[in-house]
Amino acid sequence: MLTVLTFSLFLSSCTENGYLVDPKGYLGQVPPSVSEMDERERSSALRSCLALRSYRLKSYLRSGPRPLRAHVVQKQCHETQKMSYMKTVFLDQNNGVLELKRTGRFLASETVPIPSDRMGRLGKICSDLLAGKEAQRKNKESQLHFIAKDGEDIIVELRGKHKVKEILSYKVQTNSLHKNFGSIIERQQGKLCGIDKQIQFNIELYLSEGP
Repeated sequence: MLTVLTFSLFLSSCTENGYLVDPKGYLGQVPPSVSEMDERERSSALRSCLALRSYRLKSYLRSGPRPLRAHVVQKQCHETQKMSYMKTVFLDQNNGVLELKRTGRFLASETVPIPSDRMGRLGKICSDLLAGKEAQRKNKESQLHFIAKDGEDIIVELRGKHKVKEILSYKVQTNSLHKNFGSIIERQQGKLCGIDKQIQFNIELYLSEGP
């Protein structure tokens, strides 16, 4: 039986006591100022890093790709109605990088890298946090935020040097007792459309176990 896991970002486009509330609200805006992580955000980041590391290590033991079902809701630029469809993706390991892959006749093929405790800026943050060091979550082009909400942990990246041009967010299963511990169970992406500050597209993936 498939269990669909849903997620939505919050509705306010500001920070609340220093916490990022609505990443989508920053599209086209100046990125929020960031400081060192406080205890709450640091705990969320550590949970995510530990979970992602566990999942990566388990993935190395698999002999082949793992099939998943994904529910996708997509809104193209200037469209008021969202498209909704199901698709099959495969969780695969390519040179040590976990990826979601899909090939199909009617929908374009895609390969989406999954956040990892060893790759990219998140990998550097995880390495520092797991070593007990302070983590630098901002560089010239982007910044990372970690949000704990109702027992769930979300990794958000805001991209753009002078204004936010793209947001990516991932919900990580950080409950160590869950069978999908460490997996990415949702992904959202938003971009600007031209100069009118409309969202070009908004993709939401609701991943569930394959049949």
